[in-house]
Amino acid sequence: GINAEYGGFRMLNYGDSSQGRYWIFTAEDLHEIRLYTNKSVVTVTNEQRHDKLTAAEELTMVRHYTTRMRDLCEKTLKIPERVKTSAITYFKRFFLYNSIMVHDVLAIMATCVYLACKAEETRIPAKDICAKIKGVTVDSIIEKELVVLTALKFHLTIYTPYRPLHGFILDFQVGRSPIFFFFYPLSTNK
Repeated sequence: GINAEYGGFRMLNYGDSSQGRYWIFTAEDLHEIRLYTNKSVVTVTNEQRHDKLTAAEELTMVRHYTTRMRDLCEKTLKIPERVKTSAITYFKRFFLYNSIMVHDVLAIMATCVYLACKAEETRIPAKDICAKIKGVTVDSIIEKELVVLTALKFHLTIYTPYRPLHGFILDFQVGRSPIFFFFYPLSTNK
């Protein structure tokens, strides 16, 4: 797991993280998981129902709600990028192993935003999220919180490029970046 030391802190190798071990899939793996999830729901539901979705239709719905979620986070709630990214990742992970035909999509969406705010230490009360999503209550978020956490296997740490990129920009601003040294070498022999 822990492979390097930096400033007294030990750093986790990405490959040993829960994201690296459990949440990286090939396109074929994703397709197979979606087919399995869809098939398991379709076979246990009443065969006479006309509202069954195919795995492709479920994916289209997830993509649609992901766009709505992005708009909610950016335009309505105005939450930081890392929180938005975590919320969308939770949402996609949840519906990889769960069917959109079984769960209240808006309640799951609100719960993912709420969990991302908590995980990324950004304070937005559940009531504020509910006020922006019609039909979702604080009780529905509380009810779905454990359902979502269980589906995510309690893996809430999301590795995004934002933190390393921010660190690189800070290093560049103070002149510690390797690129800085390429353009401005320490010793100039004139």
